[in-house]
Amino acid sequence: MRVLAGYATQEGHTAEIARRVAAQIAAAGHAADLLPLRKAIRRAPSDYDRAILAAPVHLGRYHRDLRRYAARHADTLAQMPVLFLSVSLSAAGQDAGDWQGLGRVLDGLAAATGWRPARVEQVAGAYRPERYGWLARPAMRRVLAARDPGADPRKVHVYTDWAALERAVERFLAG
Repeated sequence: MRVLAGYATQEGHTAEIARRVAAQIAAAGHAADLLPLRKAIRRAPSDYDRAILAAPVHLGRYHRDLRRYAARHADTLAQMPVLFLSVSLSAAGQDAGDWQGLGRVLDGLAAATGWRPARVEQVAGAYRPERYGWLARPAMRRVLAARDPGADPRKVHVYTDWAALERAVERFLAG
């Protein structure tokens, strides 16, 4: 199988997730094309047997590169097997309001692009203070304090459950 591992990233964690996914695809004996979505936009998703797309949530919506890619290729994506990895700190918690908010973000993606992913895996992201600008830093500290009150806001915190992500990709490739 030929699989697109496309991603959009803000601070680099979603790129790390996509790299691991691409390595898993290759280890399973498939061809994996690891591409930032801003570069993949000119490639037809129909060139692939399947696609795994990953993008972070920031300020209540998905990264611009995912929105552009999905809008341009909505019809094709709707007709092929796609696993969408939605990356956020909200997915690290158990707060019902956060999970409802993630559902609204998906609804916003569908409204903006015409594509509603059939398979979605909510993936907990990472807190990376060294990569936040002066404007984002205070907001991200508040998010961290709400999600993980005992966490040191000066340190990197990765909340991704790598084993769960690997199982989700394995199921997708097998199905």
